[in-house]
Amino acid sequence: MTARLERALAAGFVLAVVGLSWGLAQLGGAVGVPRTGAWAYELVALDLHTTGHIHLVGYGQMTLVGLAAWAQPWLWVFGHHRWVLELSSSALFAAGLYGAQRLARVLLSFGASLFVVACVAAYPGVLRDASSFMTDGPALGLHLLVLVAGLGLIRAKVDRQPYWLVLVGLLGLFAFSVRELTFAAPAAVLAMAIFSGQRLLRRRAIIAGSVLVVACAVLWGWRHSLPGGQPYDGPPSALVLTLKLVGAVLAVGLGLAPVLALTWRRWWPVRHRLGRRVGLAVGVVVVAIPAVIGQVRHEHVWWFLGDYFQANGMNGDKLVTGRRPLSIPRVGWDLLVTMALISTAVLVMLVIEWAADHRDRTRPEEVERDAVRTTEALTTSMLLWHDVGYAVLLGVAAVGNGAIFDRYLWPLLISGSIVILHRFSADNRSPARSATAFGGLLLGGMAIASLSLTANSDSFDGARWKAASEAVDRGSAPTEVDSGFEWLGTYRPNLHCIWVVPSRLASGQGVEVATLTYHPLLVGPTSQLYVYRFGGTGCPPA
Repeated sequence: MTARLERALAAGFVLAVVGLSWGLAQLGGAVGVPRTGAWAYELVALDLHTTGHIHLVGYGQMTLVGLAAWAQPWLWVFGHHRWVLELSSSALFAAGLYGAQRLARVLLSFGASLFVVACVAAYPGVLRDASSFMTDGPALGLHLLVLVAGLGLIRAKVDRQPYWLVLVGLLGLFAFSVRELTFAAPAAVLAMAIFSGQRLLRRRAIIAGSVLVVACAVLWGWRHSLPGGQPYDGPPSALVLTLKLVGAVLAVGLGLAPVLALTWRRWWPVRHRLGRRVGLAVGVVVVAIPAVIGQVRHEHVWWFLGDYFQANGMNGDKLVTGRRPLSIPRVGWDLLVTMALISTAVLVMLVIEWAADHRDRTRPEEVERDAVRTTEALTTSMLLWHDVGYAVLLGVAAVGNGAIFDRYLWPLLISGSIVILHRFSADNRSPARSATAFGGLLLGGMAIASLSLTANSDSFDGARWKAASEAVDRGSAPTEVDSGFEWLGTYRPNLHCIWVVPSRLASGQGVEVATLTYHPLLVGPTSQLYVYRFGGTGCPPA
């Protein structure tokens, strides 16, 4: 297969993923409808387009101003519409996903590089956000573009290295202006350069890194000096922090399960006996922590972060009053949890075993200063620096304010998948058929769950927005309607005269005035949204 054909196939696959996301959103009536926290980012971007000024809306502690700036040319060309914002977001996401394939291709076969892209595309939430103005898709895209620029730095001749360092810095600053956690990407590139064994590149990287740190600090300070920012919530309790960190590890384990299944015949042989035993013990302890906490406190066991990946839909019941129907059957959910537990225990075991084996095999006298390192070795180094740096930043965010969600983990899934596949397929041979079938089976199961959650999210969000809009058409003011998190954020203040809920309220609570039937999975069985009228100050009589 020629390089040009490979690139065309990779681009086609990425466009198919984005097209599927838009198709599902269109079927669910969610195109142009704020989804989750996108209402805040949309208000900032649209207001910037109208007034020429940044006005924060009291939600979103991340920088995000870069995303609003990125959307402005799109609004100038296509007009003042929410779907235009979503289109601008999709462009960054698509560019990054294509960049993931190009990055993986340096270390892996073409098929394996597509498998990496498929794994992240099939991860719950990615498909939904590929067509929304949430910051997660653009942050992932910019994150990967920085790493691809790092690959250009690795391949560049000495006289071209400064240009690539400038590009890494500019893309890194742009990424930081969307989400601060993306700083791990340029930091990984610079760390790779500093420890590359090339003295001139080391000096240049130190200078570039210093300039980037100052620029990010100035941008962060300016952004947080703007009025209207979200107040700092304070650090979480030790119990909440523990559950969040373990939930993040389990979410990563779930995302890497297909990769571990694909390579199981390669990592199964023991490379360091003590490291494997200790790693397996630690892995079992880690995955048992949520169950132990739930048993001790007599509470529901929260295996994951309780964000996008939930059995009753993305964000569960946090978006609106009432109970949502399940989008993943209980049996399917239990299978996914089991897959995550086993995969996480194996992942922890392999990391500890690798660290022990690496420590025993590496001797100080074997390390040569200023040794010439191959593109493959430097790319691997960059990805490892990224894994470590991003994990540390996630930990800092969790300790600082508990701000860690499963959608923040997507960059780790890509770099982690590449590293695992590279480490356990160094001979570049195709995996055994049984391993391929096993990996494909787990990838397929995760893809089905992702499709279900995406379809459910798009239909639920579209139906809620439609029900609220119909209430406005019947004479209610937008500020009188409560159709959930996004509507309340968009049309504040709210009098809560009209409630749109996914389950009937108890007798005596409001007057039911309408119902709206929708397909929670876009096709098949139907569900209802119930519209209630309440009396109260400022509201018409119920």
